[in-house]
Amino acid sequence: MDGNEVIPNSVTIRVPATFEGVGDAVMTAREFLDALPLPERAAARFELALAEAVNNVVEHARCSQNGSVEITIASDDETLRLVVSDDGRAADLDGLNTFMTLPLAPEAIAGDGHGVRLIHSVMDQAIYSRQLDRNVLTMAAALKTARG
Repeated sequence: MDGNEVIPNSVTIRVPATFEGVGDAVMTAREFLDALPLPERAAARFELALAEAVNNVVEHARCSQNGSVEITIASDDETLRLVVSDDGRAADLDGLNTFMTLPLAPEAIAGDGHGVRLIHSVMDQAIYSRQLDRNVLTMAAALKTARG
């Protein structure tokens, strides 16, 4: 970057709750992350967390046929925040939030239901909530740490 470029501080997109929607979300995230002064490895980790979150919606939320996933990616000088929300059935929020904090063994990453723990291992904070009849996963990570 030459110092004259403006880095967008947020982007919000809506994709269908389908596997194709996961790909669209990841492409948009990559464009946003590429504009940030991040090492490739950090950007890839954030992209992985987003892909896993949207994929979990597709696999587990049981959205309606026309269901959608809304993704907001925002950054400031200190933090990257990813918010993924869907209109699927209510999740067991207490169970998910507790499950994410358990120690994550490498062999558990490939197992079913361990995506939320993978997200927790990549992001500094990941919290599920239910807002206005939507599941909301809010993830955040310090950019200073990610920059190495």
